[in-house]
Amino acid sequence: MTVQLEIKCISDLKTLQSVEGDLELLEQSIPESELFTSFQWIYTWLYTYRPQEFFIILFYQNNEPVAMLPLIKRKHTYLKLPVTTLELISINSHGNVIHLPCNTDETDFWKEALKYLLKNIPGWDYLYIEGLLEKDSAVQAVFHGAGFNGLPVYSGDLFQVFIDWLLPLETDWDSYYAGLSKNVKKSLNNRRNQMRKAGGFEVTHFSGRFDMDKVWKILSGIDRNSWQFAQGSGMTSPQHAEFYYNLAGSCLGNGLDIWILFIGNEPAAFEFSVIYRKRVYGLRWGFSRQFASFSPGKVLRAESLHHYFRENLKDYCMMGKYPEFKKIWGAQPRKATDVVVFSRTAKANLIDLFGFKLKLHYLKNRLIGLKG
Repeated sequence: MTVQLEIKCISDLKTLQSVEGDLELLEQSIPESELFTSFQWIYTWLYTYRPQEFFIILFYQNNEPVAMLPLIKRKHTYLKLPVTTLELISINSHGNVIHLPCNTDETDFWKEALKYLLKNIPGWDYLYIEGLLEKDSAVQAVFHGAGFNGLPVYSGDLFQVFIDWLLPLETDWDSYYAGLSKNVKKSLNNRRNQMRKAGGFEVTHFSGRFDMDKVWKILSGIDRNSWQFAQGSGMTSPQHAEFYYNLAGSCLGNGLDIWILFIGNEPAAFEFSVIYRKRVYGLRWGFSRQFASFSPGKVLRAESLHHYFRENLKDYCMMGKYPEFKKIWGAQPRKATDVVVFSRTAKANLIDLFGFKLKLHYLKNRLIGLKG
């Protein structure tokens, strides 16, 4: 049975601030809600990057917020054609899994969403939903069952990806640590001994309220000496620094969690995380290349995990690439699906005609943060 949904579309920051309470109410009503659809993340992203056009589409039922679709309109090229796409706001530098907040029938939600996009947001060629959690539903069936048989939809096995990894924290540390491989535990002991011989090591944890500017200065010094920064993808590189600094300010005293490891009084490694709904989001980490032989990132991860296992948290979400670094801790990947929905524009028809499904390099590049 189709339910009646009322729709409100927000396209400026001032109006977005006015519905912060509605967004928080929606997030609180959904146990699986993610940091990437929270008000803090979305507002910080929009405030930092200032896209020309964005659309926070809120769905209400009986005057209560029940779903949200946060989109930006982006112009780029595909197959040498200028195209306009609608994409999720919450794509970060590595790509992330998304559970779109929806507290109503999902078929009704997508049916009304597509109808609204086609009628009220002109000029887009295709809608690209990256990293939609597989458990959100059989996405293909939802779209094709929504009454838009004329819209080409691509999803399913062809677009299934692994982006982030979850490590459950609802056991005790001793049992967890005993289950790690002998090689991992031996490596940790050896690296700690090397650090002691090099002048000792110390781990400092920053949470709650603290002097963020002072900590940011230390963190930035580590990041600027990291291989990520050298490749242009560091947390404090020009394309990311302002966003993460603003996010830190937004989450200070409300989930921001930073760890720094010192070797011989020199800052060597950091972790930058946000705790949201009992999940630790390990957003960024890095280490100074001069201390690479000590594996400071691995040692720091063990220290932070030891703490998190004692804090009554649900799980740890390990973001980004390099699955081998996540597997050693026993984390498991979350399966997600990319969904592409073409509109009825002539350009969209042309792209579809040339075989969009065969152009996987485009989506693969987007998933590792390369913008088309």
